[in-house]
Amino acid sequence: MPQLSTIKIYLFYCISVILLLIKYAPYSVSSFYSYFPLIEICFIFYFYVFRTNYAVYLLIFLMTIIFDTIDNNIIGSTALIVFLTLYIFAFQKKLFWYNNFKEIWIGFTVFLIEFNIIKILIYFLVNQSYTDFQNLIYVNIITILFYPILHNIFYYLSLLLEKNHDPA
Repeated sequence: MPQLSTIKIYLFYCISVILLLIKYAPYSVSSFYSYFPLIEICFIFYFYVFRTNYAVYLLIFLMTIIFDTIDNNIIGSTALIVFLTLYIFAFQKKLFWYNNFKEIWIGFTVFLIEFNIIKILIYFLVNQSYTDFQNLIYVNIITILFYPILHNIFYYLSLLLEKNHDPA
């Protein structure tokens, strides 16, 4: 019989995948999909940067491959963007103490801006295509505004990984 901690980890991964795929549920309504917050970036920031390595590289890689296939991007381009952003932000991470939520929110905003700069550069170099900046700005503002809600959802999801948490 598997241990309770193993079951918790698998449950965490299942819930995480479902939560991240919610973004693609209203895919038929393109106006709603175009302005939906970037849940995957919030997830990566919370579970890899803020909570320090709760999400492993393999999960991030598989997640980005799934998003590339759904978004019809070149396979691996989102993974490249995310890993470059994580690499660059690893040096800046020391600037944030994360003592209060305001610092967490500022750290997320910096992470999101870096992600978008790298995304614009990679997409331009690979696809020779330009980015719709108006849509990009709207999506980023919506993502930044919704981050506190997503932060709380991720907090309750992270309780699955806590060793001393007793749900009773």
